Amino acid sequence: PGVRTHYVEMGSGPAVLLCHGFPESWYSWRYQILLPALMVTAGKDPVLLPALSHGMEDLIPNLSRGHIEDCGHWTQMDKPAETNNILISWLRETHGKAGRLPVAPKL
Repeated sequence: PGVRTHYVEMGSGPAVLLCHGFPESWYSWRYQILLPALMVTAGKDPVLLPALSHGMEDLIPNLSRGHIEDCGHWTQMDKPAETNNILISWLRETHGKAGRLPVAPKL
């Protein structure tokens, strides 16, 4: 009682749930979802199980994935080197093709 819920349906296939926090909404994602995106999942994440993201490629055509098996919900805090390696590899692969993104990680 007293709680309003809003949802938007797009595409076809298995359901994918994208949650956001205030003040953002699905409306702010409507064009960004077409840009190259990286999703890093964690094998021991009790909140966002990797299986919950199956089918996201149907809604996010330029989605790349990284996975850290022995990690909890906060990948950046739990496994910073592994998270950075995934991010840097994705940046080089996705954006480095134009030669405009010099990445020199200090790990």
